[in-house]
Order: sequence, then structure tokens, then C-alpha cells
Amino acid sequence: MQRLQQLEIDRILPQHGSVLEGDQVQAAINYLMALPCGVDLAEE
Repeated sequence: MQRLQQLEIDRILPQHGSVLEGDQVQAAINYLMALPCGVDLAEE
């Protein structure tokens, strides 16, 4: 996500769901960066 954030992306065209354009692109990247996954979900 950090690498994607550095690119100039006009739109995201997912295989499923709506096309994301404009401010929605950065909002989607921010959401995915904050999404817990992998070791974030591991129990201590």
C-alpha cells in the first residue's frame, strides 16, 4: 500500500464492486493501510 500511495492513480477498477475515482482512490488506500491482517490478527 505504501508503494501504491506513491503512484498517481486516477481510478481503481476492481473485479467486483464499483469503480473508485478521485478522492475515493486515496480513501481506499488509507482504509486498506489501516485494515488489520496477517500478524495483526494473531493472538498473543
